[in-house]
Amino acid sequence: MATETTTITSAQPRLSTEDPHKYDYSNLKPYVHPPETKADLPWAELVTLDLEDYDRPSGKQRLAKQLEHAVHHVGFFYMKNFGLTEEQVDQQFTLAKNFFELPVGEKEKYEVNYAAADYNGWRRPGRYQQGNSKDNIEMYNFAKFTKDFEGKYNHPDLLKAHLDEIKFFQRALHSTSTLR
Repeated sequence: MATETTTITSAQPRLSTEDPHKYDYSNLKPYVHPPETKADLPWAELVTLDLEDYDRPSGKQRLAKQLEHAVHHVGFFYMKNFGLTEEQVDQQFTLAKNFFELPVGEKEKYEVNYAAADYNGWRRPGRYQQGNSKDNIEMYNFAKFTKDFEGKYNHPDLLKAHLDEIKFFQRALHSTSTLR
C-alpha cells in the first residue's frame, strides 16, 4: 500500500483566539503512549490485519479469513499499514488529550443535545449509573464531514484549528478500513 501525501488547502474556521499559533502542535502538550504493563495479567493475542496484504496475491482472501477469525473468535483486531503515518495518528491523540484537559466549563459549550437525540459534540462522564457507580465515559463526536452537516456544529478553537486534519484523518480511516 503506497503512502500518499495530501496537501490540505481549505480555509480553517474562524478562531476566537488572537494568537493564530496558540494551537500549533509545538504549543500543545503531546500525547505519550503508556508503557506496557509489567503486571501479570490475563491477556489475549490480538489479530493483526496488515493492510499492505490487500494488493498482494491472495491478500484479500487472507485478510478476509483473518478478519472473520478476529470477529468470531477474538472479538477485537488491530490494523497496521492503513495509509497514515505514526505522526498523523499521534497528532490526533495529542488533540484528544488537550481537548479532554480543557475545563468542564469550556467543554460543556459543545455538549451533546440529548433532548434532540443529537449525539455530536462532547459527552460528559457520569451520565449513566449502575448500582452505586457512575460511568467514566467521556467522548467528543464529530458529525460526518459531508455537506449535510457543514456549518451545523461549533467546535472549540483547539479543534477548529485542526479541523481539516481531523476531517482528512476520518476520511482516510473510513476509506481504508470500510470501502475496500
